[in-house]
Amino acid sequence: MDCSACSANASHIGCSPMSRLTLDDITVDFPIYDAGHRSFRRALLATGIGGLISRRGRHHLEVRALDGVSLDLRDGDRIGLIGHNGSGKSTLLKVLAGIREPTGGSVAITGRTSALLSLGSILDPEMTGYENVDYASTLLEIPAKR
Repeated sequence: MDCSACSANASHIGCSPMSRLTLDDITVDFPIYDAGHRSFRRALLATGIGGLISRRGRHHLEVRALDGVSLDLRDGDRIGLIGHNGSGKSTLLKVLAGIREPTGGSVAITGRTSALLSLGSILDPEMTGYENVDYASTLLEIPAKR
């Protein structure tokens, strides 16, 4: 059911379009600059803490934070990320939120998405919980439930 009070990107119960987020074979590489003085052997041993390390040229290393990640999230889906430090959890969340562009693969976003991490920047500790929810929903253009 379409809601005439909503903008084209808004979504709430009973309102379309539904949100969908699809990742297809996502890869994210981080370049490590000025790594010429570091030992490649030491870098290779460090792969145990997460990421693949490769050498490009004489003084350039890259860490592959995400390699071939694919998923399809629809309205109401929930995910949990579990992994050791450096395994790519935060990098994946940044790709999902649109904060970081992947090095390879594709991202398709339908509808409206927002990062809950950004809510901390708009919450006011001097306001009540209800006031914070009301304020945040106004800023995020989420219509009030009637």
